Amino acid sequence: MDSVQASDLHVRFYNRARASFPDVAVLGGVRFKYTAPTGNLLEVDLREARSRCEAIVTTGEGTGIETPISKLQAFRKLLPDFPLIVGAGVNLSNIYDQLKLTDGAIIGSYFKPGGNTQLPVDRARVKDIMDIAREVRKSSN
Repeated sequence: MDSVQASDLHVRFYNRARASFPDVAVLGGVRFKYTAPTGNLLEVDLREARSRCEAIVTTGEGTGIETPISKLQAFRKLLPDFPLIVGAGVNLSNIYDQLKLTDGAIIGSYFKPGGNTQLPVDRARVKDIMDIAREVRKSSN
């Protein structure tokens, strides 16, 4: 979900859906691309989101735009033991640093030549990213 923050969510409907589908894991956006700021402290937004999802996802300003390391550091500091996913702007030049701070990444437009979502996935780009992801995971163990 792009946002699990109350300002973006029909909370009653969301709670009913969660109760109806208890086995569905929710990756919930906090301070996600194209969503309006809540005006809350980050700590408040994260506390609220933790109660609504199994992992928190955050992004930079838009599709394919790198999520700032400083943002991921701030989230990780407040979520030391909660799954954190980077949801935009991951590419070959930043995946190592991004995965050092997060538990995973959602990668879309990087896998398409020139970021063109209408083109097929470039298998070589997937392989290159996965090689680095495996390297990060080995170094974290």
